[in-house]
Order: sequence, then structure tokens, then C-alpha cells
Amino acid sequence: MGADAGLSKQDEIYLSSLSAGLILVLGVRAFSALLQGIGAWSLEKKYQFIGVIIRALGTVLVCVAMPNVVYLATVEALALVVPTVLSLIRVLRLSIVDISIGHVSVARIKVLLSYSVRVFAVGAVGTAIIQTGIIVAGLVASPAIAAYYNAILKVYLAVRQILTWIVEPFLPALSKVHSRDGSVERHAFGLILMSSLAGVVGSIGLALSAPSVIRLWLGAGVPLDELTLSLQLMLVGMAVNAFHIGAISVTNAMGLPGAFFRLQILWLFLTIGLTFYLGKEFGVIGIAYGNMAPILLLEILYIRKFLNMMGSNFRIWCQLCFYPILLVVLCGICFTGCVFVMALIFNIKVVAMIYGITFMISSLAVIVLARKSRPVMNVRETLRIGA
Repeated sequence: MGADAGLSKQDEIYLSSLSAGLILVLGVRAFSALLQGIGAWSLEKKYQFIGVIIRALGTVLVCVAMPNVVYLATVEALALVVPTVLSLIRVLRLSIVDISIGHVSVARIKVLLSYSVRVFAVGAVGTAIIQTGIIVAGLVASPAIAAYYNAILKVYLAVRQILTWIVEPFLPALSKVHSRDGSVERHAFGLILMSSLAGVVGSIGLALSAPSVIRLWLGAGVPLDELTLSLQLMLVGMAVNAFHIGAISVTNAMGLPGAFFRLQILWLFLTIGLTFYLGKEFGVIGIAYGNMAPILLLEILYIRKFLNMMGSNFRIWCQLCFYPILLVVLCGICFTGCVFVMALIFNIKVVAMIYGITFMISSLAVIVLARKSRPVMNVRETLRIGA
């Protein structure tokens, strides 16, 4: 195999040693997580950014000057190792950790594993829910339908990933506030508002832009109408889903992992049943609807669960989260509707993406104008705890 790939025996030994070294580096990856845990999220991400620069510049340099798989592997290894080593050095300089085998006990490991396993279980079921559509498409439709569904799923996943990025920087600080005095309700609602607002505005904006997105993403040789409607259905589901995505991360930071596990399991079974039934009847559109419909029924249960854990109620949630988002969305729809009406009056052909961009820009403008309101002030206070 080595000869077929153009590798010498020395190259094979070097790459094997490099791989073994990277496995050993996993043993100190915990120091990167530790930086996040003490609230130094921005510092840890700065080190990760250094790794990205090494990877980008190193790859370009190798490809231009000395194209060789061994050099590429070395660059990739450096990009992975350097951030971890920098985190290790920083933690040791801060003298915040005392490494000793005496600190390890079965009881402590059980506590850590009980937290990790519950977080993993909720995440694993969430992943299963997302991937159900692809599996069902392959079973009841065709490989082509599965490929189309997988393509539009990437847009859905991009929105979901952005919501995670919005919440993540604040979780260590939120956890620290909770462990200190337990009064995290205001900050928790600030985080939920940020992630929900981004999810709702982004999803609706992309749903309006769906015809343009599908055409740019997959080209003209695909069933545009079917895939557009499928993407729009999934994005509607994401707009609703956005109200609890941040809540899962917040409850993890508060030391309450796995709180939504039963609801996740119920969502999974409903998704499997609906996607199988509707996928047989309506193809990719049915699968998209089967993936979206359960959350329309279950989201209120997710919110109620979160509010119970926070010791809050629907009235406060509506005041701090739902009504502000509803106001922003209605204003965005009004502005977008004006553009649509003007295009009809003046007989101007407007691409769908213009409507999506108009909605998102007008929604952002409303947020800026409402910067002195109580919900936005809560968000600004939350931004300060993550600084």
C-alpha cells in the first residue's frame, strides 16, 4: 500500500509516529476545556484561531512550494498540537490546577461520567432525529431523494450550528454565576432570547430566500419546487425549534444535564413514524414535513420544562422572549411585504433572496431601535458576563 501511495518506508514510519503522537496529545486536551470552564473562552478560542492560521498558511505553503503528503500531515499535526500546548502552558502558569493521582477517586469519576453521559445522551438523540430523514429517504424513496434531502439538510444544520456558537461563549460564565449565587434567570433568558431571535430571524430569512438558495446550491437540474418547499418546511421547524436549543445548553451549564432526554426520545419516535408514513406518500416533501411536524407539537413541552427548572412561568417568558421576537418578526414581515407590493406595482422581477435579505435587515433595524427595551438590556447584561 505504501508503494502504491508513493510513500517510502521512512515516510510510513514517520506518519505512524505522528499519528501515535497525536493520540497522546488527546491526554492534555482537557486543558483546553479547562480554560473554557474557568470563563476564559475567548482565550481558548484565540489559541484555536492560531491553529487555524497554521493550518491555512501551512497548507498553502506546502502545496505551492513542496507538495508532499508528509509535509501536509506535519502541518495538520502542528495545527492540532499548538493550541493544546498553549492552553496547557497557560493553565500551568495560572496555577489553577494541581495534578496528582491522589485527586482521582471512583466517586469523582462517577460524578463526571454521570454529567457527561447525560449530556451525550441528549446530543446523540438529537443527532438521530436530524439523520432520520436521510435514512428514511434511502429506505422508502431512492438514493437520489436521499442525496437531495442531505443537501438541504446542510442548510438546516448551518442555522443550528450558528445557534450553538451564539450560546457557547457564555456558558462557562453562566455556570460560574450559578455556582456562586444561583441567580441566573435574567442571564438565562438573555441567552435564550439571543439564540431564539437569531434562529427565528435566520430561518425565516432563509425560508424566503429558499428558491434562490436551492438554485445556487444545487443548480437548475433538480426538482426546484419540491426541494424549495422541503427546505422551507425544515426552516419553519428550525424557527420553532430555536426556542429550546439554547435552553438545553443553559441547563447543562446550570448542572442539570439530560433534563430534556425524555422529550428528545418522544421527538425521535414521532419523527421516525411520521417520516416513514409521509415519505412513502409524498417523497422528500413528506419527509421534510415529518421531520418538522413533531416539534410544532412538542416545543411547548420543552419550554414548560425549562421554565419549571428555572422556577419561572409563561408570562415572564412571553415578556422577555416571545413578545420581543414576535414584534421583530412582524416588523420584518411588514417591510418585506412592502418590497413585494412595490415589485408588483412596478412590475419588477425580484429574486427570492432579496426578500430574505430585506427581512433580516429590517429585523436587525428593529432590534437596534429597541436597544433600550428591557429584553435587549437583559441581552446586553448577558453579553457582559461572557466578556
